[in-house]
Amino acid sequence: MLNDAQRKHYSLLYPELADDIEKFDIGSVEYFAYYLYKLPQEFSSRLRKAYFKRPTIRERNIFIRDLSDRIFSDVPTFVRNLNADQSDIRLWANQQSENCLRMMRNTPYTYTGKSGKKIPYTEKQQNTEKLYTRMASYTRSLNLEPPEPNSMVTIEGCIRRMTDASWWMRRIKTSLKQARENTAINLNIVSKNRDIYCSSLTAKARQTEKAMEKEFLKNSFRENENGERVSLFDLSQTTVANPVNRRNEMMIRIRGFENQADKLNHEALFLTLTCPSKYHNNYARSGKANPKWMGATPKQAQSYLTNLWARIRAKLNRDGIMIYGMRVVEPQHDGTPHWHLLVFLPPSQVEAFSQIFRHYALLEDGDESGAQENRCDITRIDKSRGSASGYIAKYVAKNIDGAHLETGTYGESVNITVMHVEAWASCWSIRQFQQQGGPPVSPYRELRRVRHEQPEDSPFEIPRQAADKGDWCGYLEAMGGLFVKRKDLKLKLDYEIEVDEETGEIKSTKYDCNISRKLTGLKAGNERLKTRFHTWRPVSLGAD
Repeated sequence: MLNDAQRKHYSLLYPELADDIEKFDIGSVEYFAYYLYKLPQEFSSRLRKAYFKRPTIRERNIFIRDLSDRIFSDVPTFVRNLNADQSDIRLWANQQSENCLRMMRNTPYTYTGKSGKKIPYTEKQQNTEKLYTRMASYTRSLNLEPPEPNSMVTIEGCIRRMTDASWWMRRIKTSLKQARENTAINLNIVSKNRDIYCSSLTAKARQTEKAMEKEFLKNSFRENENGERVSLFDLSQTTVANPVNRRNEMMIRIRGFENQADKLNHEALFLTLTCPSKYHNNYARSGKANPKWMGATPKQAQSYLTNLWARIRAKLNRDGIMIYGMRVVEPQHDGTPHWHLLVFLPPSQVEAFSQIFRHYALLEDGDESGAQENRCDITRIDKSRGSASGYIAKYVAKNIDGAHLETGTYGESVNITVMHVEAWASCWSIRQFQQQGGPPVSPYRELRRVRHEQPEDSPFEIPRQAADKGDWCGYLEAMGGLFVKRKDLKLKLDYEIEVDEETGEIKSTKYDCNISRKLTGLKAGNERLKTRFHTWRPVSLGAD
């Protein structure tokens, strides 16, 4: 143990350890402090408590080392401290973007012509694939995923991203946010008995972030060609960014699917899909640590469910079983996601669907205790006892604004539920709602902007009437049916090339240099319907 002089010395050197300094010996105090200052300071008391729960010095030090290794395995290699502030993040981002720029300047470029003979590099003959491969490899070596080229993202765009400090800042911020929350999960802070769904640290950080966003929107103004001026915040309140609008639209879509099912005499099933035990950090009843937990984050658990559902859908498609409805993702008490799905299908396919769903849900660890009862659930909805949309309404409300709910799932305050669930989804970048089947919702939203009737023979009038009345069932019928392919949609979004009003130049996207297009309305074949009539430009606060 430490003598009086040592206790005094280390209490001054490490003030956070002053209350527990009597418990340390000379060999462990600096070892523990090294790791303590790397992890979020908000969890220091919890970390000390978990450390001293281990009976021996060896077990304690192995615990703190392994915990740090787990947390830092998911952050960039250049991040040595999770207590980094904005200036640290900016410095790291600038360093990495400069490294990529240096790589671009130093990479020798050659071009192989038809003869196979290499000729000196010219700008038009730049071997971008070679440069991208080198940059992507470097980014992966830093424990970050590089941007991947696809139909919308060019190789040149990927290179521009990796040479841009703002791209690195976004990636680093996300990584740090998730690492801090992962620390709370590893310390068993996220549970029914402590911080439900996500840590209070993450919830408060998200509230601060939203307050700053709100303030920014309130102080950002746009002006149209008529001189009308409005703040971005006021504009956002008219869209689904407003939780009330979002919830109302979601329930309209669910109710529309139910009405369509009634017309077709289809049955409704309410499904629950849960991860195996090894994805859960602690037990629901006691809140004690789960020894089977493999260290998975909510993001990894969501990937498991996503891949599982993709396999289920692939099998359903092979067997000709077509379903439609809505999926809701919500956290369990420990932050592990699970899915609720409301699906509709013909009665003759219910049994086959149920067998497929249960088979795939239990493929992984299906023989573990409680798997049969808890991993998947299928409820056939009895219309005499309530509507299908009523089954899922509370899950929609829980994940948006808590409307019409008295308490959360585990008896917590609705305000806590809404705040923590929203922070959880934001932290782990989890999509909470996803439509199954049916046409896209964007044309529906554009049709609701149209205030005047169209000619009776117009291809826009019938879907416009349905959208105006909030009749999702009528809208999906007018768009081509439940399972219409994108290429066969009756209405599609219409865009026009965006031009800079001051210079007359065609605008392009920041990274990929694609021609920038702005949404103007809808099109049906060669016919067009304009839904956006104003051109808005930014104006300074207080400008005349």
